[in-house]
Amino acid sequence: MNDLLAIDDLHTAYGLSRVLFGISLDIAAGECVCLLGRNGVGKTTTIRSVMGLVPPASGRIVWKGTDIGGWSPHRVARAGIGYVPEDRRVFAELTVWENLDVAARARAAPGAGRSLRSTSCSRCCAS
Repeated sequence: MNDLLAIDDLHTAYGLSRVLFGISLDIAAGECVCLLGRNGVGKTTTIRSVMGLVPPASGRIVWKGTDIGGWSPHRVARAGIGYVPEDRRVFAELTVWENLDVAARARAAPGAGRSLRSTSCSRCCAS
């Protein structure tokens, strides 16, 4: 398997309300993928399931060859998957760049103080 992220037959529900009905997708390293659809079709729930914020009822989520279905959100984030919710009030007083830098510093080893500017992301997020 050469997929960076593979989702296979993912089913997710909020209580008794089923939302995802067998979502499957494969994303290879280097691909840029977008989930498109009208309101209420499961785009956010798919991402929240991958992140561990809404546990899937069934199916598999494989990240770099490891099944991460059922992992806690902090463990998924430490594995390298990020989620930026649409809600803009998380750090509203910070710029986009500062918000990204906060996330990069959180991933760095304690005391390392690594800045996002040292990563390849700086090409697309120039200040």
